[in-house]
Amino acid sequence: MKVILITMLCLGVTFDALSTNDSIPAVNFYLGVGGGRISQGEIFGLNATLLKQGSWGLQLKCQSNLTLSKQLPLDYTCSIYYGSKQCGREDILTVTSLKFIRQFLTSSKRLRFGLEVGPSLVSNKIAQFKSGSFYYTSSDGVAQHQIYYNTSYIENNAIGLDLSAKVELPLLTFFGVELGMTSNINKFKSFLGYELIFNFGLVRNRSKKVK
Repeated sequence: MKVILITMLCLGVTFDALSTNDSIPAVNFYLGVGGGRISQGEIFGLNATLLKQGSWGLQLKCQSNLTLSKQLPLDYTCSIYYGSKQCGREDILTVTSLKFIRQFLTSSKRLRFGLEVGPSLVSNKIAQFKSGSFYYTSSDGVAQHQIYYNTSYIENNAIGLDLSAKVELPLLTFFGVELGMTSNINKFKSFLGYELIFNFGLVRNRSKKVK
Protein backbone atom coordinates (compact mmCIF):
# COMPACT_ATOMS: atom_id res chain seq x y z
CA MET A 1 0.00 0.00 0.00
CA LYS A 2 2.85 2.43 0.89
CA VAL A 3 4.55 1.71 -2.45
CA ILE A 4 1.29 2.42 -4.34
CA LEU A 5 0.77 5.72 -2.50
CA ILE A 6 4.37 6.86 -3.07
CA THR A 7 4.21 5.91 -6.76
CA MET A 8 0.89 7.74 -7.15
CA LEU A 9 2.33 10.86 -5.51
CA CYS A 10 5.47 10.83 -7.68
CA LEU A 11 3.48 10.41 -10.87
CA GLY A 12 1.09 13.14 -9.81
CA VAL A 13 3.90 15.60 -9.12
CA THR A 14 5.57 14.73 -12.43
CA PHE A 15 2.39 15.22 -14.48
CA ASP A 16 1.56 18.38 -12.53
CA ALA A 17 4.92 19.87 -13.44
CA LEU A 18 4.54 18.88 -17.08
CA SER A 19 1.02 20.30 -17.28
CA THR A 20 2.34 23.86 -16.73
CA ASN A 21 4.36 23.65 -19.95
CA ASP A 22 2.30 24.95 -22.88
CA SER A 23 4.18 22.72 -25.35
CA ILE A 24 2.96 19.55 -23.61
CA PRO A 25 -0.72 18.40 -23.80
CA ALA A 26 -2.76 18.63 -20.58
CA VAL A 27 -2.54 15.04 -19.35
CA ASN A 28 -4.27 13.77 -16.22
CA PHE A 29 -3.44 10.62 -14.27
CA TYR A 30 -5.23 9.55 -11.11
CA LEU A 31 -6.38 6.60 -9.03
CA GLY A 32 -9.95 6.20 -7.82
CA VAL A 33 -11.59 4.31 -4.98
CA GLY A 34 -15.25 4.12 -4.04
CA GLY A 35 -18.45 2.16 -4.10
CA GLY A 36 -22.14 2.23 -4.76
CA ARG A 37 -25.18 0.08 -5.27
CA ILE A 38 -26.30 -2.11 -8.15
CA SER A 39 -29.27 -4.42 -8.67
CA GLN A 40 -27.45 -7.27 -6.85
CA GLY A 41 -26.45 -5.18 -3.83
CA GLU A 42 -23.42 -3.12 -2.87
CA ILE A 43 -20.39 -2.78 -5.13
CA PHE A 44 -16.81 -1.70 -4.43
CA GLY A 45 -14.33 -0.49 -7.04
CA LEU A 46 -10.75 0.62 -7.76
CA ASN A 47 -9.55 2.27 -10.95
CA ALA A 48 -6.60 3.97 -12.66
CA THR A 49 -7.28 6.66 -15.27
CA LEU A 50 -5.01 8.27 -17.88
CA LEU A 51 -6.48 10.87 -20.24
CA LYS A 52 -5.89 14.09 -22.10
CA GLN A 53 -8.03 16.72 -20.41
CA GLY A 54 -11.23 17.37 -22.34
CA SER A 55 -10.46 14.62 -24.85
CA TRP A 56 -9.87 10.86 -24.93
CA GLY A 57 -8.38 8.49 -22.38
CA LEU A 58 -8.17 4.99 -20.92
CA GLN A 59 -9.27 3.51 -17.61
CA LEU A 60 -8.44 0.19 -15.97
CA LYS A 61 -11.10 -0.69 -13.42
CA CYS A 62 -11.90 -3.53 -11.02
CA GLN A 63 -15.28 -3.91 -9.31
CA SER A 64 -16.47 -6.50 -6.82
CA ASN A 65 -19.92 -7.46 -5.57
CA LEU A 66 -20.72 -9.89 -2.74
CA THR A 67 -24.20 -11.41 -2.64
CA LEU A 68 -25.49 -13.71 0.10
CA SER A 69 -25.64 -17.19 -1.43
CA LYS A 70 -29.07 -18.61 -2.15
CA GLN A 71 -27.69 -22.03 -1.16
CA LEU A 72 -26.67 -20.91 2.35
CA PRO A 73 -27.83 -23.56 4.88
CA LEU A 74 -30.20 -22.35 7.59
CA ASP A 75 -27.94 -23.86 10.28
CA TYR A 76 -24.77 -22.49 8.73
CA THR A 77 -21.84 -22.36 11.18
CA CYS A 78 -18.27 -21.76 10.14
CA SER A 79 -15.34 -21.59 12.51
CA ILE A 80 -11.73 -22.72 12.41
CA TYR A 81 -12.24 -23.81 16.03
CA TYR A 82 -14.98 -26.22 14.94
CA GLY A 83 -12.96 -27.58 12.02
CA SER A 84 -13.90 -25.40 9.05
CA LYS A 85 -11.07 -24.91 6.53
CA GLN A 86 -12.63 -22.03 4.60
CA CYS A 87 -15.52 -19.74 5.54
CA GLY A 88 -17.77 -17.63 3.33
CA ARG A 89 -21.48 -16.88 2.96
CA GLU A 90 -21.44 -14.94 -0.32
CA ASP A 91 -21.24 -15.47 -4.05
CA ILE A 92 -18.51 -13.23 -5.51
CA LEU A 93 -18.83 -11.28 -8.77
CA THR A 94 -15.66 -9.55 -10.00
CA VAL A 95 -15.49 -7.36 -13.10
CA THR A 96 -12.16 -6.16 -14.53
CA SER A 97 -12.55 -3.77 -17.45
CA LEU A 98 -10.42 -1.67 -19.81
CA LYS A 99 -12.51 1.28 -20.98
CA PHE A 100 -12.15 4.09 -23.47
CA ILE A 101 -13.15 7.49 -22.07
CA ARG A 102 -14.57 10.52 -23.83
CA GLN A 103 -14.47 13.55 -21.58
CA PHE A 104 -16.34 16.83 -22.04
CA LEU A 105 -15.36 20.06 -20.28
CA THR A 106 -17.56 22.95 -19.22
CA SER A 107 -16.44 26.56 -19.64
CA SER A 108 -15.07 26.72 -16.08
CA LYS A 109 -13.35 23.31 -16.38
CA ARG A 110 -14.41 22.65 -12.78
CA LEU A 111 -17.30 20.45 -13.90
CA ARG A 112 -16.69 17.63 -16.36
CA PHE A 113 -18.78 14.93 -17.99
CA GLY A 114 -17.59 11.57 -19.23
CA LEU A 115 -18.72 8.51 -21.17
CA GLU A 116 -16.92 5.18 -20.82
CA VAL A 117 -17.17 1.95 -22.79
CA GLY A 118 -14.99 -1.13 -23.08
CA PRO A 119 -14.63 -4.91 -22.75
CA SER A 120 -14.47 -6.63 -19.38
CA LEU A 121 -13.48 -9.95 -17.89
CA VAL A 122 -16.22 -11.23 -15.58
CA SER A 123 -15.55 -13.78 -12.85
CA ASN A 124 -18.56 -15.32 -11.11
CA LYS A 125 -17.81 -17.48 -8.04
CA ILE A 126 -20.72 -19.53 -6.67
CA ALA A 127 -20.37 -20.65 -3.06
CA GLN A 128 -20.78 -24.36 -2.27
CA PHE A 129 -21.28 -25.66 1.28
CA LYS A 130 -20.21 -29.04 2.63
CA SER A 131 -21.10 -30.03 6.17
CA GLY A 132 -19.10 -31.89 8.78
CA SER A 133 -19.63 -32.71 12.45
CA PHE A 134 -17.92 -33.86 15.60
CA TYR A 135 -18.79 -34.77 19.18
CA TYR A 136 -17.25 -33.22 22.27
CA THR A 137 -17.86 -33.13 26.00
CA SER A 138 -18.86 -29.83 27.54
CA SER A 139 -17.50 -28.50 30.84
CA ASP A 140 -20.49 -29.98 32.70
CA GLY A 141 -19.77 -33.46 31.30
CA VAL A 142 -22.59 -33.54 28.71
CA ALA A 143 -21.86 -34.92 25.23
CA GLN A 144 -22.47 -32.33 22.49
CA HIS A 145 -22.86 -32.69 18.73
CA GLN A 146 -21.50 -29.80 16.65
CA ILE A 147 -22.17 -29.28 12.92
CA TYR A 148 -19.88 -27.03 10.84
CA TYR A 149 -19.52 -26.13 7.14
CA ASN A 150 -16.65 -25.72 4.70
CA THR A 151 -17.11 -23.27 1.82
CA SER A 152 -15.73 -23.86 -1.66
CA TYR A 153 -16.36 -22.01 -4.91
CA ILE A 154 -17.24 -22.91 -8.49
CA GLU A 155 -15.77 -20.22 -10.73
CA ASN A 156 -17.00 -19.31 -14.21
CA ASN A 157 -15.51 -16.64 -16.49
CA ALA A 158 -16.95 -14.71 -19.39
CA ILE A 159 -16.41 -11.58 -21.50
CA GLY A 160 -18.72 -8.64 -20.83
CA LEU A 161 -19.35 -5.09 -22.00
CA ASP A 162 -18.91 -2.27 -19.50
CA LEU A 163 -20.79 1.05 -19.95
CA SER A 164 -20.65 4.12 -17.70
CA ALA A 165 -21.63 7.78 -17.62
CA LYS A 166 -20.36 10.19 -14.98
CA VAL A 167 -20.15 13.74 -13.66
CA GLU A 168 -16.76 14.80 -12.30
CA LEU A 169 -15.88 17.52 -9.81
CA PRO A 170 -12.10 18.11 -9.81
CA LEU A 171 -12.12 20.02 -6.52
CA LEU A 172 -8.33 20.31 -6.16
CA THR A 173 -5.31 19.59 -8.31
CA PHE A 174 -4.78 16.27 -6.53
CA PHE A 175 -8.32 15.41 -5.42
CA GLY A 176 -11.73 15.06 -7.05
CA VAL A 177 -15.11 13.40 -6.73
CA GLU A 178 -17.26 11.75 -9.37
CA LEU A 179 -20.82 10.43 -9.37
CA GLY A 180 -21.86 8.09 -12.12
CA MET A 181 -24.06 5.36 -13.48
CA THR A 182 -22.31 2.01 -13.90
CA SER A 183 -23.47 -1.04 -15.86
CA ASN A 184 -22.14 -4.29 -17.24
CA ILE A 185 -23.68 -6.70 -19.72
CA ASN A 186 -22.62 -10.33 -19.25
CA LYS A 187 -24.15 -13.81 -19.25
CA PHE A 188 -23.90 -14.29 -15.47
CA LYS A 189 -25.14 -11.19 -13.64
CA SER A 190 -25.73 -8.13 -15.79
CA PHE A 191 -26.21 -5.08 -13.61
CA LEU A 192 -27.08 -1.40 -13.52
CA GLY A 193 -26.46 1.00 -10.64
CA TYR A 194 -24.68 4.07 -9.36
CA GLU A 195 -21.35 4.73 -7.66
CA LEU A 196 -19.46 7.48 -5.87
CA ILE A 197 -15.72 7.61 -6.56
CA PHE A 198 -12.95 9.61 -4.85
CA ASN A 199 -10.00 10.37 -7.14
CA PHE A 200 -6.40 11.00 -6.04
CA GLY A 201 -3.54 12.06 -8.32
CA LEU A 202 -3.33 14.69 -11.04
CA VAL A 203 -7.09 15.17 -11.24
CA ARG A 204 -6.89 18.54 -12.99
CA ASN A 205 -4.14 20.78 -14.27
CA ARG A 206 -2.70 23.54 -12.17
CA SER A 207 -4.14 26.95 -12.96
CA LYS A 208 -1.70 29.06 -14.93
CA LYS A 209 -0.41 32.16 -13.20
CA VAL A 210 -1.07 35.45 -14.89
CA LYS A 211 2.18 37.29 -15.49
